[in-house]
Amino acid sequence: MRSILRLVLVVVSTTAAWAGDDPPAPPVVQYEGKTASEWSAQLSSEDVKLRQKAAYALFKMGPDAKDAALPLAKAIRDADEYVRTTSAAAVARLGPDAGKPAAAEIASRMFDERPEVCREASSLLWRLGPLAADLVPDLTKALASPDALVRANAAGCLATAGAAAKSALP
Repeated sequence: MRSILRLVLVVVSTTAAWAGDDPPAPPVVQYEGKTASEWSAQLSSEDVKLRQKAAYALFKMGPDAKDAALPLAKAIRDADEYVRTTSAAAVARLGPDAGKPAAAEIASRMFDERPEVCREASSLLWRLGPLAADLVPDLTKALASPDALVRANAAGCLATAGAAAKSALP
């Protein structure tokens, strides 16, 4: 009988203790012991190896790195090809919703003086799809690009923009 009474007391006291607690915070996602914010900061490092590792880490973190969309979009203009392409792939893995805050930055890269940056930006916008409706003026301007891939990607984006793209029609 005493055993049952002790068990009831333990259950009641434990339940009472849980009742006032807030739910636990979700764990902070890390890659090799660093958060997405910490990796994002390394995208602007002078050391190319650190920038490469940061781009890769954010790519591996996938949607858990959604707050890194803007720093990743800025890294598309990096002098290092690996940083550029991996950053673009990381933004694409975040998806259109996470990429939306970085869309204007990505679109501005379609007019960079380096053709490889223009191609990377236009390809990324094509992969992000639904963002096109907010970027019709930039995409329309990109239709006049000397680069065939940039023109094709811009046209593809405009095709997904629906009614918003009417202004791009001749």
